[in-house]
Amino acid sequence: MAVMTPEPAMARHWSGHRQICRVVVTKRVVWRHGHRHVIRYKIKRCWWRR
Repeated sequence: MAVMTPEPAMARHWSGHRQICRVVVTKRVVWRHGHRHVIRYKIKRCWWRR
């Protein structure tokens, strides 16, 4: 089994469409006490592909 399935009963359900996840690193500028801070944080975006 290449695809990790939560339960054997879900195997048929997962075989049709798979979930594609990727981690996106975004930057945000935050002002604190008059100083600029650049915060890098990761967002995991998942969408379903049939």
